[in-house]
Amino acid sequence: MDTSQAKPTAEQVKEWNEDKLLDWINKKLPKPLKDDTIKKFKKAEISGRAFLTLAGNVEFFKNEFNLPIGPSLALADLAREAAGTVPHLEKDVASMLEGLASLKRQLEEEKKGSDEDASTGKLRTFGTGPRY
Repeated sequence: MDTSQAKPTAEQVKEWNEDKLLDWINKKLPKPLKDDTIKKFKKAEISGRAFLTLAGNVEFFKNEFNLPIGPSLALADLAREAAGTVPHLEKDVASMLEGLASLKRQLEEEKKGSDEDASTGKLRTFGTGPRY
């Protein structure tokens, strides 16, 4: 894997033709693409712009190019890197925010119940156990 070259911007990658893209991919991957995969890339006319739209799309590389999961992941992650996105970040952040919102609602409900119990002098019960 060649890390000595400056990382191209997404705008630069968009302008690349299939040959320039494949050259860059083969320099970046720890193991160059096999000849049959290169032929599939060229036949599919995957330019830089098309490659960027595939950022993170493991299934595309796996199904359309019939690649094993390892190279599919590597290509999807490389497309993500070229596009300037962080792996799984969008889904992870959305999931975490959803979880935090749910937790916040639960805490607000518990606090509301606790405040109501304090004002009435009643003890709040949890579950079906005995009241103390």
